[in-house]
Amino acid sequence: MLRNRRRPGGSARGRRFGGLRGATAVVALVLIASSLIVGLMISRAAPRAPEPAPASPSAAPSPEATWLSGAYIGRGTSSASIAGMGAWRGRPLDVLTVYPDYQTWAGLASSSWIFDQTEGYRGRLVYSLPLLPIQGSATLADVAAGKYDSVYVKIAGQLRDAGRGDTIVRVGWEANGPWFPWGVDAAHAGDFRAAARRVITVMKAQTPTLTMGFDIACNTVLTGASGRLSALEQLYPGDELIDVVGCDHYDNFDARATTREDWRTVLHGDRWPGLQDVADFAHARGKKFAVPEWGLDGTENGVGDNPLFIELMHEFFVANADVLLFEAYFDEPKGYIKSSLWGDGGPSLNPRSAQEYMRLWSARSHPVSATPTPPAGEPPS
Repeated sequence: MLRNRRRPGGSARGRRFGGLRGATAVVALVLIASSLIVGLMISRAAPRAPEPAPASPSAAPSPEATWLSGAYIGRGTSSASIAGMGAWRGRPLDVLTVYPDYQTWAGLASSSWIFDQTEGYRGRLVYSLPLLPIQGSATLADVAAGKYDSVYVKIAGQLRDAGRGDTIVRVGWEANGPWFPWGVDAAHAGDFRAAARRVITVMKAQTPTLTMGFDIACNTVLTGASGRLSALEQLYPGDELIDVVGCDHYDNFDARATTREDWRTVLHGDRWPGLQDVADFAHARGKKFAVPEWGLDGTENGVGDNPLFIELMHEFFVANADVLLFEAYFDEPKGYIKSSLWGDGGPSLNPRSAQEYMRLWSARSHPVSATPTPPAGEPPS
């Protein structure tokens, strides 16, 4: 069974279609401390091990484990929910993933309500940027030709004017899957690259302080391609435009983590890129790595309440802390994924996993501040 069959209909990837305000996903990202940058430069001097040994589950967190951590809050984004989830896990959200309305071009261009929802939040946003809306007949070739430049100029200006010039922009996320309008196969990979390059260039010209991210769906093939890493190699827009390379990962389908032996194929897929493959791809290009979405799957497609998955993800983050910029848990109680850990005053959908998450995340040392560096031209408060 091909991985791109894993989310039919109301699937995990279909969760963000339409970008409705009440279900807007959000993640914010903070600039990496200079010590991380120095550490990354040093690490490049030596060959990178193909698969770092996982940390002992009982070991104390290492001082190097200083990546930024956050979430998407499926219960609704507000100052209260952001603070509430941070208090629950014993650590504020450093990053928050958000999704605009993209039913139409007009909806995409007028999603500044995101900034009202996140007013007062001191971390960084991770803005998931569609390359096409759900409705209409526009193509990636149209985007690449500049026909919709005005939309992306407006969004870049909105981010700047809202004091969010440090936002990470996920340009056309998960394009190796068929569940979004901009998803492509190998034959159309060039169309995606051209559209992404156009949008990145336009937005950076408007707001140069934006951080540009490229991320795929992990453990998912690029249809029509023969290479195991084709989703990375054929869709990547280019080193000169991309700052962060990442992938989204869920505990479902062929990537279920039921044993530690299973986890080896999650890190390095036999037909598709796994988590470690993407981290190594970013590292080899001098880029930071990110996991903008990760989570359990409580539907028939996943394992459900699985504390081993939480433990293994934490071990992976620790092992790749030298290159990891951020990770964001996809905390969604709705029936299409049922990944929620935070009960928001009620019982958690996944209580054993919630306890493991709180144990590992609240105990971890984290000297990096969630206060964003002011965008260029904006004096510090």
